[in-house]
Amino acid sequence: MYRIYALLFLMPFNVWAQQQFSCDGSFYVVMKENQKSVLRQLWRDDADVLQGKTILLSEPQRNYTCLGLSVADLYLYALDFDTKELLKIDASGKVLSLGIPENLDTNLEYWAGDVMPEGRRLTVIGKDKASGIDRLIYNINLTIPNHYAGVSSLISNIPTSIGDIAIDPIRGLMFGYDKRNKQLVDIGISTITHHNYKPVASYMEAIFFDKQGNLLGYGSDSEYEQNTLYLFDKIKGEILDKKNSYSGQFADGCSCAQTMSFTRTITPSLLAPCTEFEINYTIINHAGVGKTGITFRDSLPMPFIITEVLEHTFNFGQIRSSIGSNLFQVDNLDVIIGKNTIKIKGVVGTATQESFITQANLDNLPLGLGKQLLSDNPATLVIGDANTTTLLQSNSFELEDYVQYNCAKDTLTLSLPFQANKYQWNDGSKNPTLTITELGAYWIIATADCLTVQDTIQVLSFPDAPKLNLEDSMVVKQGTKLRLQPSTNLSDAVFFWSSQNKFDLSCETCVSPSLTAVLDNTYYLRVVRQDNCALTDSLHVSVIPVRTVFAPNAFSPNDDNSNDVFYLEGLSETAIIRHFQVLDRWGNILFQSQHGRLNDPSSGWNGKYKDEFAATGIYIWWAEVEFLDGEKKRLQGEVTLIKH
Repeated sequence: MYRIYALLFLMPFNVWAQQQFSCDGSFYVVMKENQKSVLRQLWRDDADVLQGKTILLSEPQRNYTCLGLSVADLYLYALDFDTKELLKIDASGKVLSLGIPENLDTNLEYWAGDVMPEGRRLTVIGKDKASGIDRLIYNINLTIPNHYAGVSSLISNIPTSIGDIAIDPIRGLMFGYDKRNKQLVDIGISTITHHNYKPVASYMEAIFFDKQGNLLGYGSDSEYEQNTLYLFDKIKGEILDKKNSYSGQFADGCSCAQTMSFTRTITPSLLAPCTEFEINYTIINHAGVGKTGITFRDSLPMPFIITEVLEHTFNFGQIRSSIGSNLFQVDNLDVIIGKNTIKIKGVVGTATQESFITQANLDNLPLGLGKQLLSDNPATLVIGDANTTTLLQSNSFELEDYVQYNCAKDTLTLSLPFQANKYQWNDGSKNPTLTITELGAYWIIATADCLTVQDTIQVLSFPDAPKLNLEDSMVVKQGTKLRLQPSTNLSDAVFFWSSQNKFDLSCETCVSPSLTAVLDNTYYLRVVRQDNCALTDSLHVSVIPVRTVFAPNAFSPNDDNSNDVFYLEGLSETAIIRHFQVLDRWGNILFQSQHGRLNDPSSGWNGKYKDEFAATGIYIWWAEVEFLDGEKKRLQGEVTLIKH
């Protein structure tokens, strides 16, 4: 029976129409809305604004839990909370049941889970239904037909009820959120440790990481609804920031946070014939786990010959080619978490070709990491571009290509891009460089082993001195939208913004960032030119708090489009009404809302109770308003309902 069952299971699996997710930095949250499950894809745009879209599930009647995205095949995996079936979800929302994993205890409840960084296991935590305490941790194999679930006991310093788990892509550590004690925990192979993580006031139903290694949570201030994306301090366990998002219940979330970068630097990039070069390779593995079986390959053009492997931090697998060849290849390479480096040395001969474009590659990577990764030249702003190496020729040398100005632009230095045996300048100097402060004509003759160059340059003028200026200070009301506009004559520069307090600018490297003024802050601008000269300036913004909230003392809900709704108004449109209630004289709640906004009638009371207009009279109201800077204010009063 077992072999027949496995064969029948594989048949629909192989013909299942597949539409894969992308490992692009998105987050995925599944939740209940109107008694049906929906899947949300969330992401932050270039201005750090939270965006989202809905993916309709083919089986919305199920209750999904233990959601995780596999880097191996780019599908979501989850458990059905009620039936304990293993579910596979594609990017169109189509759901495929893979059956109940073998050896999984169906008498336990499963709330917390995630696919492990290698993409082959869904790890879930089972808790006792009666006590709500975590008991076992299972690793469900996603690669075999019966999806066997290996199990081990959980040991904790105090009883726990883990709501979700996530793997740090940078350090490879498993984090969990303990709903029972409302704090982060560390999870080992079979142990749970609370350390000194601080308890948080909000309730979390899901945690996951972004590609920068930030720990995020999805939950709210209410235990019964989730509508907020939180940013954790993963060292202290505190909440650093939060953003409003979709509302629902029983939310579970995951992400594809794994990344791997591969850079390659050739030094020098301009070579004279018969000279040496070095190549530095750096692989940053932020995939949460070491990667094995990788193929590393770099094929250099024929004038380039490898003479030595200087250093490496890798566990070298099988070296197929290196010293004495123009090919450097290693098979079955192990790439550990963090930084991995190789440095090789070589010599370039003579050739008539001037420019060589080369690029190394890594093969046999997981699907979520691209399967193949080409090296990036870190000297440029283009991601994934090749290295360009120039072989200097006698007939192509021009002295004006190697002019360097000082930062004040009133002095220039002439130099050669290679080490010569003999230098002869027009003033009789035999040094490798010549410093110039006056206009005029200058020439050089230089000789190396396989190259002789000579050229003349006319210095006719010096450039204008660089300038940068920001306003000294400004005073604005809280909530004011600003754009910082520096005055500068620099066009070939990179802008770097920072701040004394919380960084709240729209971008770090744009010329003119925007912000919404919340708290006093000082903003610093550092502008770095291509010659590495830098200019700096700063601007202080003083913010006047806005705390004024107005509440009418009467309204007339008669559908005449005039004063039909009782709602709070104020000068700060971005303040949040955390709680708002209207009660009758006996304390019965006639209306309540959460997470509304000032000046928004949809956040107010239309005068109805149970779909009927309330009687004319005086009613009591209270509200808790949270302003932009986090300050909270409790307000209360009376309002008269008037019927015409």
